[in-house]
Amino acid sequence: MITTKRFPSLIRFSIVLAILLATVVKIQAQSEAKDSIYIDDDGVFTIDSDVYYFGSGMVSTSRSHSDYGVLSFEKGSWQGASDTNYVDGYAETMLNTIFTFPIGQSGIYAPAQVTPTSEDGVDAAYFRADPAQIGNAKNSTLQSLSNVEYWDLRASDSVAGIALSWRPSSELASWLVGGLNELTIVGWDGTNWMPIPSSVEEVSFEDQKSTIDSGSIRSNGNINLKAYNAYSLGGSTSKLTIPKFNPISLTTFINKSHFYLESNSRIKAFTIYDITGKRVATIPLPGSLKWDMPFYHEEGVYIVKIELEDGAIQLVKKIINSK
Repeated sequence: MITTKRFPSLIRFSIVLAILLATVVKIQAQSEAKDSIYIDDDGVFTIDSDVYYFGSGMVSTSRSHSDYGVLSFEKGSWQGASDTNYVDGYAETMLNTIFTFPIGQSGIYAPAQVTPTSEDGVDAAYFRADPAQIGNAKNSTLQSLSNVEYWDLRASDSVAGIALSWRPSSELASWLVGGLNELTIVGWDGTNWMPIPSSVEEVSFEDQKSTIDSGSIRSNGNINLKAYNAYSLGGSTSKLTIPKFNPISLTTFINKSHFYLESNSRIKAFTIYDITGKRVATIPLPGSLKWDMPFYHEEGVYIVKIELEDGAIQLVKKIINSK
């Protein structure tokens, strides 16, 4: 959160129904919203070190560009956010560990997740609105852009990994031409919407399998949160797809002066070295799945280096030759 929003005075009280006007309120015990809470410009309601439970009431904050109100989880956490109970406005974390923002708008719960690298604070809000309101220019590699939602993730001085979620109301199927293989996080850099290297999570951060209807996508690395003014979802024509490989099963051993090798992936060649690194033999196996041969070498430890047929993977195994 922007540090100018913090004030030296603290007011402590139990809250059921309140309007917070330019005030810092700090709660250290468990708390629950049973009625609506509104946090006005420059107001901060802090969950200091325990759990905030979303009850029957909605928490909302002002959304002014520079002096919005904030529900700060500081060192605390939360439970119970849903389509009927979430932060309609800005939430904050001061942790440098993974944190899910319980944010949404217009009856839609749309969480985002961050993994900050510092405790300088990260704020987040969800906007159920067309990102084109911010700008409609796109990087040439982007062929599509969500027209219903975006997120504001900001920090005074922090880089973080980020993850965004989608749900049926995101309507990915209506604008994502190439399916999930082309989905990417995008950020508005002040001039264009830019693709941010990212990957769809097989299991979303809400513990559900990612599909075209719902799921999450995570940045491939840390992002300077000051580099972008807003984040959304888009479709990229240059998205790098990482192929999935079947698990490789490989067995190799020496028994009764015979060397055995078997794999479920086709082998191009293998080389045997003794423990000093001296090459004992190199055997080409174009496409074979198994091999055996006499092995009349000294007792001891040997190293086998196996190259699969496509050359992309090399495996190393240690075997022992003993009488």
